[in-house]
Amino acid sequence: MMKGIYKRGLSIAITLLLILSLFSGITVSSDAVSVYYQTVDTKDYKGVVKNWGQRGEISSFLSPMAEDFYDDLGVTYDDFMTLSNDALSGAYYASDLAETIRNLTLSALVKDPSYDDTRYLYQYTDIQRNGELNTAISSFYDGGSIGPVWDGTTWNREHVWPQSLGGPDDIIMLRPSDSKINSGRNNTGFGESSNFYNPNKTSGGRYDVRGDVARIALYVYVRYAESDQEIRNNLFGQTNGYGPEFESCAILLKWMEEDPVDTWEMGRNDSVQSITGTRNMFVDYPELAFRLFDADIPADYITPSGEGYGDVGYTVTAISSNLDYGTVEVTGPHITAIPAPGYALDSYTVTSGQATLSNDGNLILVDAQGDCNVLVRFKKAEKINISFIENGVLKSVHTSEAGATFRMPAGEEMIGSQYTFLGWAPQYMAETVTAPEALYAVGTNVEVYENTTFCAVYSWVGISDDQESSTTVWNLVTDTAQLGIQKQIFITAANEDYALSTNQKTNNRGQTTVAKNNEAKTATPSDDTEILTLVSGTASGTYALQTSDGKYLVATGSNTNNYLRSQTDINEQASWAISVDADGNASVVAQGTNTNVYMRHNSTSKLFSCYNINNAQKDISLYVATMQNAATYYTTDIRGLECGHDSLTAVVINPTCLIRGYSYLQCDDCDAVTQVTDFVACAAHSWTQWTATDSPDGEQTRYCTYCAYTQNTVVPQQTVDPFHSYNLVLANDIAMNILLELSDAQASEGTATVTVNSNIAHYELASLPKSEGKYMLTVHLAAAQMTDSVAVELQLADGNMEKTYSVAQYAAYILEDTTGAFDQETKDLVRAMLHYGAAAQVYFGHNTGNLANDGLADTANNVPTEAPYSTEQNTVEGIAYYGATLLHRENIATRFYFKLTAGKTINDFTVKYGDTLLTPVAKNGLYYVEIDDILPQNLDREVAVTVNDEMVVTYSPLCYIYHRYRDAGESSALKVLAQQLYDYHLAAKAYTAQ
Repeated sequence: MMKGIYKRGLSIAITLLLILSLFSGITVSSDAVSVYYQTVDTKDYKGVVKNWGQRGEISSFLSPMAEDFYDDLGVTYDDFMTLSNDALSGAYYASDLAETIRNLTLSALVKDPSYDDTRYLYQYTDIQRNGELNTAISSFYDGGSIGPVWDGTTWNREHVWPQSLGGPDDIIMLRPSDSKINSGRNNTGFGESSNFYNPNKTSGGRYDVRGDVARIALYVYVRYAESDQEIRNNLFGQTNGYGPEFESCAILLKWMEEDPVDTWEMGRNDSVQSITGTRNMFVDYPELAFRLFDADIPADYITPSGEGYGDVGYTVTAISSNLDYGTVEVTGPHITAIPAPGYALDSYTVTSGQATLSNDGNLILVDAQGDCNVLVRFKKAEKINISFIENGVLKSVHTSEAGATFRMPAGEEMIGSQYTFLGWAPQYMAETVTAPEALYAVGTNVEVYENTTFCAVYSWVGISDDQESSTTVWNLVTDTAQLGIQKQIFITAANEDYALSTNQKTNNRGQTTVAKNNEAKTATPSDDTEILTLVSGTASGTYALQTSDGKYLVATGSNTNNYLRSQTDINEQASWAISVDADGNASVVAQGTNTNVYMRHNSTSKLFSCYNINNAQKDISLYVATMQNAATYYTTDIRGLECGHDSLTAVVINPTCLIRGYSYLQCDDCDAVTQVTDFVACAAHSWTQWTATDSPDGEQTRYCTYCAYTQNTVVPQQTVDPFHSYNLVLANDIAMNILLELSDAQASEGTATVTVNSNIAHYELASLPKSEGKYMLTVHLAAAQMTDSVAVELQLADGNMEKTYSVAQYAAYILEDTTGAFDQETKDLVRAMLHYGAAAQVYFGHNTGNLANDGLADTANNVPTEAPYSTEQNTVEGIAYYGATLLHRENIATRFYFKLTAGKTINDFTVKYGDTLLTPVAKNGLYYVEIDDILPQNLDREVAVTVNDEMVVTYSPLCYIYHRYRDAGESSALKVLAQQLYDYHLAAKAYTAQ
């Protein structure tokens, strides 16, 4: 019997990346969740939804697409739970519940993608959160980055339910996978015993897809078992000599429970529905698995439906100690801590009631005897150092936040040597025959929580300790896993005893005899057989074929000429994609743009050359060198094999005010680094007092006692005449007010010239406004101009006078004030303004040698957690709203873009901002209008324009900030600029609220 169930409320909001003008999209909301669905049209499928989820992020809600799906089918969760599961013994597919799921699945089906179509659909179904975290495809078992361009060599398609066990070509269960992992799994059934395949071991525990696998298997079983004998018999049994798909029903349900549905699965289900029309119902309602097998639904099971909890007998409530640092969400006996960007879970305390608390990451587990309340605290995420050592040399040290995802970089390949770069290990390794337990491939995304040193791991094959010599055997290549960088191969005609020779003809390669043992799948090369060494090609997963004289085979023909030559450099035509079948027939294809790129054997002309795909030439095969009586060795320091590192010296890298310090052990004999430790946090500058210089304009200098950095400034002189003083305009845009103490007679005859870089402006002094009896000259500046010199020259009757100012100089004067003349809100605003200015300098490439925030401590790094979207009410025929953007100028400005339909001109429309008539400007086939009075404290307010007094378009500048910061495709400089503008906005709000 099933345990009692109850409904639960949801208060989660997910707002995903918006990319204006690139993809279409719509925000869809339900009672539970708001999801921004980003869509794209392909040649065969319209409105394909991109996966919006994240691996490992538990989905405690049904997506809006899922809710609409079941509403359209007219079926509810309770309907499923009332269906009979009293099937014949073991024939679970025949129960009323299974039959209903099958019929509903098929009734919603619109189109089943072909096996070939999946190759380009994975870039939408299997990415991470619209590509925000990783634009490549996420390899199913290990989470590594593959694609997005199909190559069929480094990655391919994994039948989670193997074809040998009846698995269909269904995109729901056909997943993109690293080729080596796919080959390693083969058709092994899933389970935890030694003769079964546990996918968690593939990812080293970084990604849990056990529940994904179980839900896929159940989908295949319920949909296809009725008509497919193999699938019917192979869920837990075995047939035709093959083992079962799953070790047991108990293991399947255990994996369902221990790996609950995450948002990536829910997002993929949405993406698949947009393609096929149907879904995997075991993702939306994992409770159905327990119902199908007449098992109890776990009492604390987190499910998208919210129906999976048994009655735990108590109510848990929770609050966050600081909503700016993070929020909490309660689902039955679980609390999910949701840190704000830059923050992490700190601690949790029971404030009322009695309960035992524990946590798994950000998921807090509550075991209580009655009602209880929990206080959850967050803290600033710790900074950590991530170091990379290649062949004993410390190459780089990166500073990041604890828990951040770091992508493993490419390592140095030891071209021309016997050593092969394998990947990265989080520890130093001396020579050993034991492969590292943790080895991260290039491109793998690794979550790092503490100071970590990754060392490049190299392998080589040598004589084993118990042998005096070794021999080389040349084995037929029947799996690309036999290949690798620095492996040696030779090429033969597949069905003849001929090999590619060292004899280079004019435009192709000659052949030589070779002795084959077809039964043993080995061959022996002759003296003039060309032995090739595999090195990296220009594209990922391709090889260059290095000849014995150090050159590279190249397909140099055109679309009409069949050439195979050698050359000294590696380009696309010298980069080859290699694939093989189980019989050893190889496809070796150059990556150039010509059609004659397929290496083949010409038995008539007795040569090897390159042809087009429809040629009538003969197949080729590859043989790879394998050492017998040998062992594979591993190390992170090849130099250490000869040196031994017997004498080590500690080297200390002192921290600067901006860079963390660390120390490492270095070999006195070969300079190799063996470990990086003792990280020391950086600190803000420790300044001396300002000291006056001999400069006549009041320049002062100071230096940092910690790192000796020197800074100069000019403190405004309050009594200089006529340049009385100056101040910053803080409540509105970025500007300086320069106060001039002049008589009216002086002003009536005088002028002022202001020069900023090469821009010159002229003013009549008498036309300037007055403030407290002084003439006020206001100079507006763009964000990137805060350190620019503003030269003001007065042309007066009794002579000219000149003075130079800058925003940064006066800002330093405010921040260094110790008299109390400026309150904390003013200083916070100035500090945020300088960080924003520095970010603008970097982004626009302006005066980057003199950044506005030089010497300031780290910024607050606030980022918006939500942002309103552009909205459009009503429409006007002939014109369509296209998008909006933000401009970083003296005044922050917003542009609204519109697109006209055929037969219309812009004069047919009237665009207004309030009562102000706007003049549209043509640009790149569009028209835009501009609102240029956006104050920094008002970035969260909506700006509205109207078209023909009918269509109303609203846009919040905060929307621009939000999406630029989260757009994976944007440059890091623009992300920082958006983040600093948001900090500036918050500081301006606090300042103007006084």
